[in-house]
Amino acid sequence: MYSQSYTHFNTVFLITLLASFLTCRDCFTSVISERKIGPEAILSPLQRAFLLL
Repeated sequence: MYSQSYTHFNTVFLITLLASFLTCRDCFTSVISERKIGPEAILSPLQRAFLLL
């Protein structure tokens, strides 16, 4: 029972991480053309991913 929920958590985490990476990559393409990338541009999608879990 515990291992199944742990595997489910890992799957949800990987999917969320992949989704945040894709949106982050889209943000990079628009941010690079406008201004330099700050740490908040990298951290904000990751923070949103952790808040969703």
